[in-house]
Amino acid sequence: VVVFILITVPLRIGFDIRAWKPWLAPDYLTDLLLVVDIVICSMTTYEVDGEMVKDRKLIWQNYLKGLFFFDLASVLPLDFIWIWLPSYTPWLRANRLIRVIRFPYYFSQWEKVTSLKPSVIRIFKSTFVILGLAHVIGCGFFLVIIIEGMMDETNGNKDFTGTDNILDKPLASKYIRAFYWSFVTMTGYNNTNPHTQLETIFSIVVTMVGISLFATIIGT
Repeated sequence: VVVFILITVPLRIGFDIRAWKPWLAPDYLTDLLLVVDIVICSMTTYEVDGEMVKDRKLIWQNYLKGLFFFDLASVLPLDFIWIWLPSYTPWLRANRLIRVIRFPYYFSQWEKVTSLKPSVIRIFKSTFVILGLAHVIGCGFFLVIIIEGMMDETNGNKDFTGTDNILDKPLASKYIRAFYWSFVTMTGYNNTNPHTQLETIFSIVVTMVGISLFATIIGT
């Protein structure tokens, strides 16, 4: 469910996908599962000094001190705010991304039950982080394009996007271009030329994040 959120929420925000009817069933199902997860977490035992704590009161107190309020914030039904707005905006689903902070916990629990070698687990985790970050950055890249808008034909923003009239392309073409841009920029090799301050700042931040990520992976 959290992987689904990580994929779809940035995609809908970054590419300004305002159609809500096709997403109605997946959204409600996701929200239901998140609520069920809160209930399960409030009853899940935890370990202290090698011993499992099974007392319901202590479990609830531990959850309250931990991720309860983050989990609660992630299921707030902000979607209903659009009733008072001129049109629906995918930004109303942004709070679901709070659940992403649970990935370290999920990985730690997976490591306890898996029989895979630690080296294989590290490769999987590194690949997952790189792909996830590239996806989010790619969606952010296209959001910058939408915010800045297409410039005139003589000066265009092809230097930044690498594609003519990218806003007129199908969603798949937009995403592939955005995903490619995020990958090459994260590695420090950027063959596009930002024109505006927002494009320049975004490119710098992405390059710094990418270099830091790869340096951390190599260092570990």
